[in-house]
Amino acid sequence: MPTINKRTGVVSEFDGKSAVEIKDIALARIKRLKDSAFLHNGWFVVYSGPSRECMSGWEKTHLTPPQLNEDRAKRIAKDWGAATVWLDGSPIGQWLDDNNLYACLEEKNGERNDAYRADVDIVMAAISKTYIKKAFGQVATAVCGADHSRMFYSVELREIVRNKRVETINELPRELVKKFYDMNSDEAFQLICWAELGMSKQRADENPADIKVQYDYDQRLFYYAEEREHTRKNSAVLSVQQERKSREKRLELFASCMEEITSNKTFYPLYDFGTMSICDPAALKRAPNKIFVPSGAAVS
Repeated sequence: MPTINKRTGVVSEFDGKSAVEIKDIALARIKRLKDSAFLHNGWFVVYSGPSRECMSGWEKTHLTPPQLNEDRAKRIAKDWGAATVWLDGSPIGQWLDDNNLYACLEEKNGERNDAYRADVDIVMAAISKTYIKKAFGQVATAVCGADHSRMFYSVELREIVRNKRVETINELPRELVKKFYDMNSDEAFQLICWAELGMSKQRADENPADIKVQYDYDQRLFYYAEEREHTRKNSAVLSVQQERKSREKRLELFASCMEEITSNKTFYPLYDFGTMSICDPAALKRAPNKIFVPSGAAVS
C-alpha cells in the first residue's frame, strides 16, 4: 500500500524510494529553496536525543514519562519568536513530515528495526549537515542525554563549531567551543551541555513556582548524568597524567575567553573552575557523586 502525503492526500514523494534516493530528493529541494529552506533571522535551535538509556532511566526512577528534546527545541523556538528556526518546524522539516518520511522508511524495512534506523540516519545526517551550515547568529541546544551515537555528536557538532557565522552557542562564544572541540570533541560536547544546563537553571531560578520549568531543569540534569555515566563505561579511562594535561588545557582555554565567560549570567555562576565541573549544590544533593564530573574517558 502506498504511503500518502499528509497534506495533499496524494502518494508521498518518498514512496518506494531507497534512503539514498530520498536523501538526494531532499538535498535537491534544499538547493532549490536556498536560504528559505531553513529561514531564520539569527536565532537557531538544535536538538538531539535523549538516548533510550536516559529515557528508560528517568521513567524507572521518577515514574513519569520522559520528555523528548524535540519538545524542548519546539518550546525554545516558540519563546524566541517567529524569527527562530528549528529543523522540524522549518519548511524542509514540514515537507519531510508531510511526505511521511518515517512511515515510508518503516514500510520499506517492514518495521522499525536496525535497517530502518540506518536508513533514517542516511537521510537525516545529510539534511542535518546542510541545516547547520545555514546557521548564523545565536544558537541554542537541547542535547543533554544525546550520546555519541546521536546526530548532534556524530554530525552536527563538527559543523556548528566550524561555522564562522555562528556567534554564540548557548550564550558561550563559538570560538571557545571550537577551541574545546580542537582539544577533544567530547570536551566540546560537555561544554555545550553545561551551558545548556546553565540556561535551564536560570529559567528555573527565575520561575520558582513554575512546575514545568523546574521539571525541565531536573530532567536535563538527569539526562546529562545518565549520558556521562554511559559514556564513561564505554570509553577508555585516561591516566592521571592525561587528565592533568586536560585540566590544564581547559583552564588555558577558559582564560582565553574569560571576559566573555564572566559576563555570562547563566554559565559563569554555575561553573566551578577548580574542579572543572558544574557547581549546583541542589543538583548534587539529588544525585551525589554522579552529576557534572568531567569525563575522564573522553573520546577523540
